[in-house]
Amino acid sequence: MAILFLEKQHFNRNRGDSVCAAAAYRSGEIVNDYYYGETHNYTNKPGVCYTEIITPPGTPEEYKNREALWNIVEHREQRKDARLANELRLALPIQSLEKQIPLVTGFVTENLVKLGALADVAIHDEGNGNPHSHVMFTGRTLTNGEFGNKNRDLDTKEFLMSLHEKWAITLGKSLGN
Repeated sequence: MAILFLEKQHFNRNRGDSVCAAAAYRSGEIVNDYYYGETHNYTNKPGVCYTEIITPPGTPEEYKNREALWNIVEHREQRKDARLANELRLALPIQSLEKQIPLVTGFVTENLVKLGALADVAIHDEGNGNPHSHVMFTGRTLTNGEFGNKNRDLDTKEFLMSLHEKWAITLGKSLGN
């Protein structure tokens, strides 16, 4: 039995959020944050099973590097109250990692990346019965290899409700229901 859980949150500069710190924590890696002048080291974080950056076709190679991507996002947003990025948290069924990876990456590709967002996926499982995924994604879409305008459709209640419904369908299919 799977628990249907999908939650969306935002990273905002006016709260002091750092997308570089968030990406380091979720990926269990070291990420240098040039905006704040800090290094975030989460290499000892337990339970990080899988990470991947998923991008639309034609994305420049530098955007496929976690540190570069999130520093570009930090640099691109000039306002002191800027929304830097979004995140989905998804509860995963207790299955093998080999089944969880395509479940999450397929959902992200179909529902975020096809809209032009770049997504940084992490799957966590500490063996406590709570496997889950963090999906950080950009609010700006790529145009000719550069970030363009923000996609305001990604912030609507209708979009969130649509994602919730699609996640329920995706989970049902993965469990054979």
